[in-house]
Formats: sequence, structure tokens, C-alpha cells
Amino acid sequence: MFNPGKLKIKIAALENGSYALGAVNEDNAFLNTNHIRRLLFNWDDASFYGTKMATDTMDGNPVFILDAWGLLNFFAKESFNSFIEWEWSEISSLCLAAAPVLHESIEAGIPVPDFTNLQLDSIGWKLPEEVEEEFVPSFWEESIALDLPSPDAETNRTFIEKWYNGAANMYLKNYSPMHHKWSEAVGALKDSRLSPEELQAFFDKESWQEWLGTKPDPKPFTIGLRLTEPPDGNGPWVLDVTLRSKRDENIVETYTGKKLPRGWNKYASEVVRATKRWQLVVPWLGENGRLKREISETDAWEFLTDASEKLLFLGVEILLPSWWLALKESSLKVKAKVKSQSNRGPSYVGLKALMDFDWRFSLNGKELTEAEFEELVDQKRRLVFIRGQWVKLDPAFIKQIQVLMETANEKGIQLSDLLQQELLNGEDEGGDIDAENDDMLRIQFELNQELRKMIGRLREAKNISILPVPAELQGDLRPYQKLGMSWLLFLREHGFGACLADDMGLGKTVQMIAYLLHVKNKEGAGKELPVTSSDEQKIETIIVEEEVGPGVSDAEDTLVPTPEPVS
Repeated sequence: MFNPGKLKIKIAALENGSYALGAVNEDNAFLNTNHIRRLLFNWDDASFYGTKMATDTMDGNPVFILDAWGLLNFFAKESFNSFIEWEWSEISSLCLAAAPVLHESIEAGIPVPDFTNLQLDSIGWKLPEEVEEEFVPSFWEESIALDLPSPDAETNRTFIEKWYNGAANMYLKNYSPMHHKWSEAVGALKDSRLSPEELQAFFDKESWQEWLGTKPDPKPFTIGLRLTEPPDGNGPWVLDVTLRSKRDENIVETYTGKKLPRGWNKYASEVVRATKRWQLVVPWLGENGRLKREISETDAWEFLTDASEKLLFLGVEILLPSWWLALKESSLKVKAKVKSQSNRGPSYVGLKALMDFDWRFSLNGKELTEAEFEELVDQKRRLVFIRGQWVKLDPAFIKQIQVLMETANEKGIQLSDLLQQELLNGEDEGGDIDAENDDMLRIQFELNQELRKMIGRLREAKNISILPVPAELQGDLRPYQKLGMSWLLFLREHGFGACLADDMGLGKTVQMIAYLLHVKNKEGAGKELPVTSSDEQKIETIIVEEEVGPGVSDAEDTLVPTPEPVS
């Protein structure tokens, strides 16, 4: 019969968060794990009495490998054989003393975490007060004597805190009845609008358990908050605490602090407690320790856009005006109609030509005059009751539009900006939205007939009128070459530069010659076309090597300069 005598338990924390556990005899020799498996885990049915427990060696010594929750189970349930004379090292004695309270705090209900490092994907827990009070304060800062080699020096506090946090995380991920929901809960907390400080202030043990769904809420009603707008658009907005029956959701009572329906009265203190916790998350909701009933339009906007979503995430039923959901999708629309006649000279000549506009505005389909728009700008309001409807405004955007309008009215808007809006949707050549044109994108431009016709021709070359080939050209142009020449002349007429690109041998040079002849005939009287210093021949004598039509003979080729680009 195996008689091990007195056995001493030794443990060590591993770098991966697991723990090594071994036993030595009176000669300080580690015992084979197969010999002591049933002795250590005599009553541990979770590990099938030790048969499922992983083993390894540390510095050549046989040890069991346990996760943090497994080690906590081992010490809390004391599953080892009681007929063996066990001896405990300093660190194992500490584990034996702290384990029952740590284990109970986790298994009895997940304690409220420390949310400080939530955004770093790290949720921790503070030690239960019962464990803190078990030892004098100085004890926690003392260095702990480790049984086996460890990479880091530990104090009693750091060792127990790491163990407790590791056990809680391991329990929630692998052993808890809600382990499949825990990752979702952490992700939701991380993605919420609430800061770690707000989460810490709101949750207590009961509300945390109820939010997780691990503890049923005994109240026969749910507690909510209702926002009501002033009927005529003027005056304060009203906040009411509502109680909705769980038995019949159509029954909604407004809480006034007075008598509640039968069976609900004993939970009145719970209602008060809930409203106080709301104020910890949204402090401006409170006044002298009580929930405000009347709030300003500015606070109403804050409630609609921020506070309500925070409280809703925390499980508070929020009742908002029916128009709010539709209102969230609405916005101010600005239309700028290009005037047919500009006070700044020709209607448009080149990309730097300036446009004049007539401005129009609409909110949820309701037309506004420019004077009404200016009034909204001056009021700096976010919610406004106009012509029987509530509409939302973005003062920052309205101010930007006002500045843009002032600039446009004083200096005009360049045609280049308008074309970028119409042709590129505000994107640069790489396909990215230009931040400087973001305000332009939020304006709907209404073009006059002349601009619409020009943009149509820019979009489709086939819409361009085909011009006759100059008589001076000693040859003929094919249809696509006539289109290329006409396209270049169209762009020149409107002040645009161009790049004529085609496959080699398809007649780009002859199109340029025809283009230059047109320009000479129309604009070149008494002027010389721009040429290089080495090329001063008359354009009529230019002969090219390319095929320009039937009956054209081979000849020497001459370089033809392109016109200077229009900026």
C-alpha cells in the first residue's frame, strides 16, 4: 500500500496564466503525479478525480498544470484526501485562506468589473472586501515566498489579484452558464457610448447581474423615461418616469412619487434608486438630488442624441416623440440656382469664371426663404418648430453654409468648383472625397440651360457639333479625326486644356494640324501661333508622314507644337 507520509503542497504561477501544482515528501522530493493524483483530487468530480488533469515537468520535477479557475476550485472545495497529513507552504497557505471567499464571489454571481482598461480588451476585478479585511493592510504589500521559480517578483496583493482575475475570466469564458454570451457582453460594453467611469458609476452588484441576465428582476414593472415636447414649440420639454407592467405592456403608469398600483408599492424605493443611478451617468438630468422634470431645448437635444442612447444601452426603456426617428434621417437641403446672367462679366469663360446664384432652402420638404434661413443661423438652435413640424438643425453646418453663401455672393463660385461637383461628385483623381469641398457636396446646384448643355457635351463627346475641316488642310479627315478636332476646339472655346490620346498611327498629329488651322483662321489674324524657336515655318507648308487621305504622297515630317494649356 502506498504510504507517502507527510506531503507538502507547492505551487507556482506560469507566464501563460496557468499554475503548476506539485507535492514533495519529507525528503523534499517531488512525487510522481500518477501516485498522488487521487490523493490531491480525491473529491474533484470536475476533473474526474484527477484523471483529466494535465501534467508536465518544471525543472525536471513532475507537476500538475491547472488554469486559474481550476486552482481556485482546488483550494476552495478542498478536494484532497483528508487522511493524508498535508503541509502547506507560505503561498499555498495564502491560497487556502483566500480561496473560499474568492470562489463564492464568482460562482454566486459575476461581480462588477473594473472597467478602466475596457478599451484595451482587458476587464479586471477588484478583490472582494471580505478578502481585503481578512489580513492587515501591511500584509498585502509584503513579498511572497514562491515555491517554484517564477519570472516576476510578487507581493501578496499582486499574486492574489492576478489569480482572482484569471479565475474570473476563465470561469466566464469556459465554465459559466452564460459563457457563450460573455464575449458578446464585453464587445457591447466596449462599443457603447459609455466611458469606463460612467459604467463604473452606474453598475452595482444587482444592476450588473440584471444587465447580464444572470439574475431575474423581481419587480412587476420596468422603469423608463419619457420625453415630451412642448405642444406649440415654445416652452420647456418634459421628462416623466414611466412604469410599464410586465404582465400587460399596454399598461404604462407615470411615476409621480405618490401611491403606486396594488402590488407595486413595495418597489417604490427601487424606482428612486434607479433614477439616482441615471444621474450618475447623465449628471445634468439631476437637480438637488432629484430628476429634473422640465428641461430646455438644448438639454432636449442632448437627451435625444446622446443621453437616451446611453440609458437605453443600460436597460432603461426610453420613450421619445414619434417624429424623432424620421427626424434623425432628415436634414437641411440647400439649393443654389445658377443665374442665367452674371454681374461678373461673361456667363462663363474658363475654369476661373465666377458664377452667381439664387439660394433656396428646405427642411423636411418645407421651403424656407433666405431671410428665414438667416434667422435660424442667428438663433443657433438644434431643434426648431417650423410650420407645424419639428426639424433638427446642425448649427455648425448651417454656419459653414452661411460662410459659403457670403463668399459666393461677394466673390462668386468658380466654374471649376461647380464642374467638380457635377462631374466628379467631389472626388479627387484618386477617388477620395476632398475635405475642402465637403460643404460644396452638401449643396444641390441647379444649372441654367447653357451650363447643362456644356456639361452634357463634356460628358459625351458625341454631343459636340462637328466642325468643317479647314480648306487650307491638304488632305481629308476621317470621321473620328473630325470628332477629335471638334472636341479640341470645343474645349478651347470654353477655356479648358486637353490631352489628345489615341493609339499610334491613328492621326493625332493631323488632328492637331487641323485644330491649329482653325485657330489661325478664327483667332490668328495679325498674330503668330505659339511655336518653338526651331520651328518657324508657316503652318500651310507643314507636311506630315501620317496618312491623311487618298492621294497623299510620302514627305518629310515636321514637329508641330501644341497650344499652351489654359489654366
